[in-house]
Amino acid sequence: SCVLLFGYPRSPLAQPRNLVLGNLLGGAIGVVATALFGQGPLVLGLAVAITILLGQQLRCLHPPAGGMAFLAVWLGMPWSFLLMPVFCGSLLLVLLAWVFSRSVPGAMPYPLHWL
Repeated sequence: SCVLLFGYPRSPLAQPRNLVLGNLLGGAIGVVATALFGQGPLVLGLAVAITILLGQQLRCLHPPAGGMAFLAVWLGMPWSFLLMPVFCGSLLLVLLAWVFSRSVPGAMPYPLHWL
């Protein structure tokens, strides 16, 4: 997420909607997949694949969200994982990128759009 936010802030994949909703989607899919099917290599792959598919369909694709789904399954995360660190961490990253883009001379503007 940081590579996209600070290295490619104009990328559609780095915009706040994609980052926050994409990460939440990936985390939720990972938690649900673990609750339904347990942990295992097939569940890991299924969670990542569903995250990519739904991210495209819901217009909130964010590549690191696949990693979020992976981690949620791999570590067997509870529902509270979605609030902290996923949601709060994603909002903090967006805020830091916004502050950075306005306070560092020559930094590219961020975000291009909020939704």
